[in-house]
Amino acid sequence: MDGESALLSAWSYEARRLFRDKLASDEDRHKFDEILSGAIRTDFGQSGGGKAGEEDVFYVTAADASAAPGAPLTK
Repeated sequence: MDGESALLSAWSYEARRLFRDKLASDEDRHKFDEILSGAIRTDFGQSGGGKAGEEDVFYVTAADASAAPGAPLTK
């Protein structure tokens, strides 16, 4: 996966988590999937990005809370 594809994958994942997860009906989720896929296709010339269950999974861990703001994180 190249850099642009990875960025679009992460962007579409976040869009699904922020917006799609809050939609109540299957019809609304399907419409969101169509809008997201259409935006990726027309704006970025790539396919995909809108179907639940086919998305990449991203894991995020909390940073070290003891680190000073702007300081590098410890290993």
